[in-house]
Amino acid sequence: MDKKEFISETFGAASTLAEKTDFAFWFIFGVSLVSLIGITCFMIFCCIRYSRKRNPVATNIHGNVILETLWTVIPTILVMFMFWFGWEGYRYSKVVPEGAFLINVTASKWSWTFEYPRSDGGKMKYASAQNIPSAADERMAGSKKESQAMVVPINTPIRINLFSKDVVHSFFVPNFRVKADAMPKPSIDTPNYLWFEATKLGLFDFHCTEYCGVGHSQMSGFVKVVSKDDFKIWLKNKSEESILIQKNNPGFVIWETNGCASCHSNDGDNTNKLGPSFKGLLKRKRNVRNPDGSETKDIVADFEYVKESILFPKRKVVSGFQNVMTAQDLTDEEIKQVFEYLKTIQD
Repeated sequence: MDKKEFISETFGAASTLAEKTDFAFWFIFGVSLVSLIGITCFMIFCCIRYSRKRNPVATNIHGNVILETLWTVIPTILVMFMFWFGWEGYRYSKVVPEGAFLINVTASKWSWTFEYPRSDGGKMKYASAQNIPSAADERMAGSKKESQAMVVPINTPIRINLFSKDVVHSFFVPNFRVKADAMPKPSIDTPNYLWFEATKLGLFDFHCTEYCGVGHSQMSGFVKVVSKDDFKIWLKNKSEESILIQKNNPGFVIWETNGCASCHSNDGDNTNKLGPSFKGLLKRKRNVRNPDGSETKDIVADFEYVKESILFPKRKVVSGFQNVMTAQDLTDEEIKQVFEYLKTIQD
């Protein structure tokens, strides 16, 4: 990929709001650049024209009504234009069109979960991929993690309601020029939100732009923009898959959509993970650090250990890993479902 393609992939406008934002930006940039050049040239001219050599006796200038009027009126008009373009873009970004497709996005340390309406009237949830490369690299590599992108149809208003399970996160899609914070414990009726209407097909990076701890750099993913027909097919297939997984393996759904996957793999690979893998967890003995700094050896992972680790993760921290896990708000039934899922990935 050459430099031009990289800039286009990373910064190219791909939404209706991006077009308005870019117009305001380039207008302000253009006015500022012309003003900078003009003022600088005028200062250089004055330094030369009115130097001591050319003008040994200083001339007192008492004022010029025409000049004073011009340098007051012209900047005022330009600033009013800047304000107007900025206000129009801001107002456009806050007024969500009627009938916009709703996606609930929940942030947690350190992952994103997407919630779509399901074909049977329920809710479909899945988590974004972890530690993925940029959209451009993803396309070149042909990674299968594309299936964990947030999928949206082109030329369709999309409303994103933002929630957080722990600390402040921030959802930012550079190509769409949209960004909003995901606040902890938001009002269900009035969550923070943003909306966009994608105008180009393809993959577009999104990032968390609010520092949220040691796994902050993992909170990247991408939005996949597809045609309206392809979106209908994807939503139908994803809904059917969600219903099947929820019925046969609810523990896996909890592991994936509650942020567990961001720190714990299910395949034995701890690369770039902040916690031990769940694969083989119930068969391994481990040493743990206690709150007082002492160490307990050869702990067996039974149901009570798993439950305590979910609800009170700081009581027993596996040696070799950081004490960064936050308590998870799961019911006893959900913890049992997670434990049943762990039994299926021991070999």
